[in-house]
Amino acid sequence: MRVWKGLPKFRQASQFSTWLYRIVWNVASTERRQLAQAQQQTLSQTVEQFHLEFFLALFMASDYIYLHGFASSPLSRKALYLRDRIASEEINLQIPDLNMEDFSHLTLTRQLRQVEALFPDNGKPVSIIGSSFGGLTAAWLGQLHSQVQRLVLLAPAFQFLDRWLPQLGVAQVEGWQQEQYLPVYHYGERRSLPLHYQFVVDMDRHQEDRLQRPIPTLILHGRDDEVIPIQASRDFASQRPWVQLIELDSDHGLANVLPEIWQEILKFRD
Repeated sequence: MRVWKGLPKFRQASQFSTWLYRIVWNVASTERRQLAQAQQQTLSQTVEQFHLEFFLALFMASDYIYLHGFASSPLSRKALYLRDRIASEEINLQIPDLNMEDFSHLTLTRQLRQVEALFPDNGKPVSIIGSSFGGLTAAWLGQLHSQVQRLVLLAPAFQFLDRWLPQLGVAQVEGWQQEQYLPVYHYGERRSLPLHYQFVVDMDRHQEDRLQRPIPTLILHGRDDEVIPIQASRDFASQRPWVQLIELDSDHGLANVLPEIWQEILKFRD
């Protein structure tokens, strides 16, 4: 009732979770004082424990979603490593298969719709860890949904087409557009699969300069990344003060720095 009555006064000067926490804390403090005055020591301790558990469940807990990279799978090395670490923290983690058994018709929009369907219906906060193209997807989800409270982006695929299309060359891109499908090596399937040109058309509709929602974001990127050069993350972070960029001595796979990544995620979460 306090939250409902106070909504007209919420000016969005701070995050909604911070404002909500303050109300809960004030209500809990008032109740504790009243119980102390009544000298109900046993009951007071029980209620205090309840409020502590309520606080931890509602404000410290967050559903986590891990998004794998382009032409990858939920069984990638990073996905499995983080799955085991997060499980040890007793945190709910989902790792959807973004291929949806139809890599050929993959688009960024399709990934956004797929992950949005995983968000809790009760408005519970969501934290997203995204790798490469999954990182770009996570950034868009953070832009579009206030329910997304935190982002961890591993070598995010910013400037993806700007990098990939020139590597293909004009002739191959034109052939792709005419033939509609381009063979792409899929690391999860360990074979080449056709990818529809709609992937490019859809990507052109998502201009990265629109990613302006000030959401706490941690980017971890290898200095020796030859797939998505680290300069892409440097450019993104330099224009957004809410983004923290940590540069690592690694390549795009980040395989040699997974323990370091996990420690940075823990610090960022706290």
